[in-house]
Amino acid sequence: SLFVGNLAFANDLQYMDGVKIGVLAGSLLSTLFGYFLLLIFSKK
Repeated sequence: SLFVGNLAFANDLQYMDGVKIGVLAGSLLSTLFGYFLLLIFSKK
């Protein structure tokens, strides 16, 4: 995702910070969501 963002906004450095924050935030949220799903559904 960072590679694609770098290709899309190669000439606009002001957008690169947003791309990095968006990718990291999305990764963190998906990690937390998966962790909580595993906690909920693995209890037996």
